[in-house]
Amino acid sequence: MHVRQNGRGDFKTLTEAINSVPVGNKERVIIKLGHGEYKEKVTIDRNKPFITLYGNPNAMPVLTFDGMAVEYGTVDSATLIVLSDYFMAINIIVKVAYVINPRFIIVTKKIILLQCRMEKGKEQALSMRISGNKAAFYNCKLYGYQDTICDDTGNHFFKDCYIEGTFDFIFGSGRSLYLSTQLNVVRDGLRVITAHAGKSTEEKSGYSFVHCKVTGTGTGIYLGRAWMSHPKVVYAYTDMSSVVNPSGWH
Repeated sequence: MHVRQNGRGDFKTLTEAINSVPVGNKERVIIKLGHGEYKEKVTIDRNKPFITLYGNPNAMPVLTFDGMAVEYGTVDSATLIVLSDYFMAINIIVKVAYVINPRFIIVTKKIILLQCRMEKGKEQALSMRISGNKAAFYNCKLYGYQDTICDDTGNHFFKDCYIEGTFDFIFGSGRSLYLSTQLNVVRDGLRVITAHAGKSTEEKSGYSFVHCKVTGTGTGIYLGRAWMSHPKVVYAYTDMSSVVNPSGWH
């Protein structure tokens, strides 16, 4: 099916297209999005598996919404929420629409942490939450600040993607492989890429970044921090350059 904002497709909005997918669907449904910006808050329920969002790589469609954690709660603030299994996204851009005050005061470690808490409520807004199993993302771009992606639960695969954020911008308890993906860290102050929420040694979850690239402004970027008691994050064959804090982990 085709989604076109000019009315020349089957639907004008992505929400309408997803609503048309039958509950309990067992066949792959490909939703082709035309070029443009779709300001929608989209949720794909658990009872609608096998959905693919497909965009033109030369004119990638943009999903955007200005939801914030103070209004919706952190995990429900996402522009795109995927609860179903076997989801795929190809050539799609997902953004947080709101603009934040880029103010951070750096004096001492204590002041940095205090400033993060003060700004935290203003910045928390997810680009995407992925909670279904066996999801895949190819050539997708995800933009946010704090908590860009809630890589929540399930097995997920990201290839040739671009992910941007500031603090904990990949977080959750997913079991995910990021391959040939660029992690771009913006702004200044305390900046951390991952906050994996492993809760025990037996839990089968963790993030693997393989043949990736860490880029950003300035220096002192941390690869990750311990959100829960047993985080598991691996970076392999990844270009980090001088932007990463030499200690690696917070």
